[in-house]
Amino acid sequence: MLSCEQHDYLEVACVYHFELEVTTTDGHSYLGLAKDVRYENKTQCLVLESGSVQNAVSIAQITSLVALTDNPYFQRVDAGF
Repeated sequence: MLSCEQHDYLEVACVYHFELEVTTTDGHSYLGLAKDVRYENKTQCLVLESGSVQNAVSIAQITSLVALTDNPYFQRVDAGF
């Protein structure tokens, strides 16, 4: 699970629509542009857009974020357990 500070990186990624690689606790990886943080079915999710497909990834399940877009804010964020 991401800390509050780490959650801020999601907000930055969404504001600037960074391309991210997101890995979850079940080992899945998702690639896409960060579009939004929103609630779906009472779960806070990061919305990633890849082409015409949108994936809503549960923030509670995120173990790492890798910024594929060059930026001054972060390159990789690993969740602490």
